[in-house]
Amino acid sequence: MNKMAFFAACGEYQPSFRRGPSSVQQSNMPTSQILRKAESLQKRGDLGKARELYAQILRKFPKNPRAKKGLSDIDRIAQRQLPADPPIRDLEALSQLLNQGRLAEAHKMGLALLKRTPNGTDINNLLGAISTSANDDEKALVFYQRSLKADPNNFSAMTNLGVCLQKLGRLEAAAQILRNALQVQPDYTPAFKNLALVLKQLHQYRAAIDYLEAAIKLQPNDPEPYVEVGTLYGIVGKFELAASKIGALIEIAPNSADAQHRQGQMQSFLGHHDEAVQSFNKAADLAPHLYHHRLSAGLALPRIYENNAQIFNLRKQLMSFVGKVENGCIQEGEFNPSQLTCPNFMLAYHNYSNTELSSGLCRYLRNAIPDLNFDCLDSDEIPVREPEQKIRMGICSQYLYNHTIGRLFGGFVKHIDKDRFDVILIKTPGARQDDYSVFLEQFADGAIELPESLLEQRNAVAAQRLDVLFYPDIGMSSYAYFLAFSRLAPVQAVSWGHPDTTGIDTVDYFVTAKAIEPENCADHYSEHSVRLNTLPCYYFPHETSKPLSRAEFGLPESGTIYSCPQTLFKFHPDFDAVLAEILDGDPDGHLVMIEGQVSSWNDLLRNRWAGSFPILNERSTFLPAQPHERFLGLLNLADVLLDPIHFGSGNTLYEAMMFGTPIVTWPGQFMRGRIVAGAYKQMGIDDAPIAPTIEDYAPLALALGRDAKRRHELREALKAAAKRELFEDDGAVRELEAFFEAAVAAARRGEKLPDGWSPDPSAKEVQ
Repeated sequence: MNKMAFFAACGEYQPSFRRGPSSVQQSNMPTSQILRKAESLQKRGDLGKARELYAQILRKFPKNPRAKKGLSDIDRIAQRQLPADPPIRDLEALSQLLNQGRLAEAHKMGLALLKRTPNGTDINNLLGAISTSANDDEKALVFYQRSLKADPNNFSAMTNLGVCLQKLGRLEAAAQILRNALQVQPDYTPAFKNLALVLKQLHQYRAAIDYLEAAIKLQPNDPEPYVEVGTLYGIVGKFELAASKIGALIEIAPNSADAQHRQGQMQSFLGHHDEAVQSFNKAADLAPHLYHHRLSAGLALPRIYENNAQIFNLRKQLMSFVGKVENGCIQEGEFNPSQLTCPNFMLAYHNYSNTELSSGLCRYLRNAIPDLNFDCLDSDEIPVREPEQKIRMGICSQYLYNHTIGRLFGGFVKHIDKDRFDVILIKTPGARQDDYSVFLEQFADGAIELPESLLEQRNAVAAQRLDVLFYPDIGMSSYAYFLAFSRLAPVQAVSWGHPDTTGIDTVDYFVTAKAIEPENCADHYSEHSVRLNTLPCYYFPHETSKPLSRAEFGLPESGTIYSCPQTLFKFHPDFDAVLAEILDGDPDGHLVMIEGQVSSWNDLLRNRWAGSFPILNERSTFLPAQPHERFLGLLNLADVLLDPIHFGSGNTLYEAMMFGTPIVTWPGQFMRGRIVAGAYKQMGIDDAPIAPTIEDYAPLALALGRDAKRRHELREALKAAAKRELFEDDGAVRELEAFFEAAVAAARRGEKLPDGWSPDPSAKEVQ
């Protein structure tokens, strides 16, 4: 259970016990300290002692607002004549059993006490907490409601009820009851923290951040809100703030293994590889029984590489790590996917085939983490579907919103034949909700949001009884990556959202296209490759506003603009020499890029350039991350776009083709570097700017940069061809349908389609 999500179940339950009055000694403590003590006593239900302390303050400071409010609240409670509860000693003993996890004993004792005081607010609240800890949320709901019937202002019961409603999926009701708890007790931090978690599930991230910041202000030494607010700042793209919160967490909890682990995750994201490994290892030393710390250290990879030698050595080190046999290192039922960064993500940027390494990683993780080895097809409860029934397909991703993945695959959701397919959108944790995600949901037959627990995720997907589970991407989200280890449908397939093999033996197929694959592509996939006759994408071109000028981006009015507006970890060390040759060959040219998500990425890349090609630092302009409309404007005004080598453009290709901006490319040895060249082939552009070798890349870019007439002609040809052959490609939808039907038919025979399977080209014409 998430510790923060339900504080009562984690050894932190403090019921609002009411104690009778007792004398309080006069104190020379400062007024602020007396106030804190009085408020603490009041929270614990020791109203008599709290009353005396408030009265003591008011005798000296009659207008003190906090003391006046506290005394008023106590008087209001006293006037309600609350039903009797069991003696304090019994409630404390029951609370101790709960906090020790002795739930059966606690339940038995609680029911015995309830017989004597059936309407007591505290006993019902405690029994609700016991039921919640036992995952009996419906029973817990009844107890919390009884507690609040006895005392409508029991803010502890309100908070627990809010958490219970959250677990039952009644998020709006949960948020309201938690807000009510804060109205009764404005400084009750458990209500702040749990309300923030509910708002996170409701995708109200900024409001959730505000409540967590309030919790930090109230209790600055409580580590929990730092963890959650750091996560939320990352979700909304405020990565520097996320890093600062994790830094604060380390300051207050330097000997916490969890804090050190989270610092390692943040350092890894920032690109500080060595520091990340040190933090993971420190976490492992602090908690050697928790293997995910050591696992994170072994799997960590940099974001920006110093040189090819570093890439080679780290891959060799990783291969050695996953070559070990580690059985059951993370006990069954204990694995949390959020504890690990997606382990194969950065492999795709190395310019190596990852089939052997990713497959070895799969074998290693299966041995180390038993929770990954789940097969719902072994269950007798899964019915055999008749051939005439519609194929039930789940599309699973974290990114089914206005994101690269949503844009590349949203057209399939809208246009797949609903007479032959039922489509369920499956959103992994962290998925955002926006206008585009709402747009996609209206074309699906259903949509579910998965919980954070892997066990609950796989049960939720298995309950859908799918014929096909289709992952547009595996490799960017740890949730999708680890979920894919489970067999949740007879057919499981992935496509080019993250354009590299998964290595996962329960992923049957990789959907790619003939135009973007080299001849030896079978060696590049652990999956059976499915090679469509068209790029696997139905792309909606965006409506664009008026063109933007160079001045609006602060760019020089003269000189050729060579732009490579890609994420910085696509800049392989091999690309540096190409970029330097372009700038050296065009003294008036400008290289325009987009800053990294965090400033440390810019620094790492510039440091690499300083030691190898200083001209890149002298002649490059890094623009801040741009809103989408301005990013499109930048693509439009660029004279020449440069496709990164080894891992090239995907979504940016489609966006650039709306304006016909020419992209210089070199098709490398892997599909992830051949997409632009494949698109040119599909568009029928015979004289496209495709370099036959890497040595030809810079000369080709320079020739295009000098020839304004050629660029204009190419723009017009590309715009027309993209509209005709690239955008809104119904043929891609028809071919994908044909693949799913053939794969399901093969699965019913106990077979797989052969590697390299392609649909009949005539399927493009099927309506």
